Order: sequence, then C-alpha cells, then structure tokens
Amino acid sequence: MLLSTGSIYVIPPGEVAKGIATTGVLNPTAPTGEEVIKLTNAIKANAVITGVVKEYGELRSGTTSANIISLSVQMIEGQTGRIVWSASSTKGGIGIKDRLFGGGGEPMNTVTLKAVNDLLDKLFK
Repeated sequence: MLLSTGSIYVIPPGEVAKGIATTGVLNPTAPTGEEVIKLTNAIKANAVITGVVKEYGELRSGTTSANIISLSVQMIEGQTGRIVWSASSTKGGIGIKDRLFGGGGEPMNTVTLKAVNDLLDKLFK
C-alpha cells in the first residue's frame, strides 16, 4: 500500500545488511545516533526504523488460550541520529468471549496484521 503510492521507498534488506556491515553497527536493533548517521549516509536513507518483538505466540490462562503479539518500533532521523517517532502495539490476547466460550482467539496472522496496521496508523497521524 505505501510502496504503491511512491511516498515511501524501502531499501532492500541486502543493501541494508551491507550498510550495517560496512559501517560497523554493533547492535542493529538499537543503533547509537552516530551509527544511524553513518548508516543512512552509506545506504542513502532519510531515516531508519528499528524495533523489537516483545511477545509473539500463544497466551494461556487456565484452560483458555489465544494468540498475542506485542511490538515496539522507533524511527531515527538520519541527519541527527535522534528518535523522531516511537510507538508500541499489543494485539490479541484472551478476551471475555474466549473466557466464556473458549475458541482460542483470532488467528496469528490476523493479530499480527492488526498490530502492524495500528503502528502504521500511529505513524501517519
């Protein structure tokens, strides 16, 4: 959706990996400001988005289970190395319907899609 509008370009993973290797980024999931500046210059990017998956999988409570995902991401500006945006999203989990009627919650792909869409909504607001 974002790529088709031409408003955003995602650099291919191979180019990013090469940039990480050549600039000597020690921890790609949490680069320092200096490392981000070097990396964005090397791969010709305006910003870097990093993040972590805090929780992913099945959540159990008694006899009830449901899928859950929890993500945290941040956008770091390439010129300054400063964080310009950050957000977290948690979707899924055990709801009242799951406790009362069972059923196991929503499929993992649905839960993941909701979390990613939530993060994109937060980014473009």
